Amino acid sequence: MTKIIKTERVITSRKKSITIQSDNIEFFDENLDSKMLAHLRCHYQDQRVVIIANFSNQYLAGYRVLNFPTSGTWRELMGSEVLADDSLTINLPEYEAKVFVYQ
Repeated sequence: MTKIIKTERVITSRKKSITIQSDNIEFFDENLDSKMLAHLRCHYQDQRVVIIANFSNQYLAGYRVLNFPTSGTWRELMGSEVLADDSLTINLPEYEAKVFVYQ
C-alpha cells in the first residue's frame, strides 16, 4: 500500500471516528532521544485508540513501546499487527505513525 493511500485512509478514519477526534488524551510513552510519542485517546471506556508516532528521520527497528494502557486485544488500523499484551515491539518508519484500535 502506498503512503498516499495510507494517508487517505487515516484522514477518512479520523473524520469518521469520534474516538480519534476526542480531546481525552493520555500520553503514556515518550522518548525524546528517539523522538517517539505514544498516546491514548478515549471516547468511552470501550472506545479507545492508541497512536504511536515517530517524529524523527530515523527508522525505529524493534522499538519497544512501554506502559501500553490496557491489556486486551488491540488491532492495527492500517496493518495486520495484533497486540494482546501490555507492551509492544514494533518497527516504525521515519515520520510515520501507527494507530491501534481496542477490540
